[in-house]
Amino acid sequence: MLDLNRTLLHGTWIWMGTLLLAAAPAAAQVVVADAGDDLKIECTANGGAPATLDGLGSTVDGASAALDPNTSFSWTATGITFVDPTSPTPSATFPLGKT
Repeated sequence: MLDLNRTLLHGTWIWMGTLLLAAAPAAAQVVVADAGDDLKIECTANGGAPATLDGLGSTVDGASAALDPNTSFSWTATGITFVDPTSPTPSATFPLGKT
């Protein structure tokens, strides 16, 4: 609340009003999630095949998302446990078949 007092020639005029300050809305950002090329990996063991995914091509306003401190990664796939799902290049073991 902003209170302003003004003195006039014949008395005091009091004006009370409200001043609202707001930050300008953030500019829209262009975010491109790029998970890299499709991978075809040969499964040579019963437990599945290890693979490393590549999100380094992801960008925020044309710059690397991996270098942006305000950007985070979150990799998920049904039945898959990633070593570090918040890394731009996580690794995991994938079962036989298509994931």
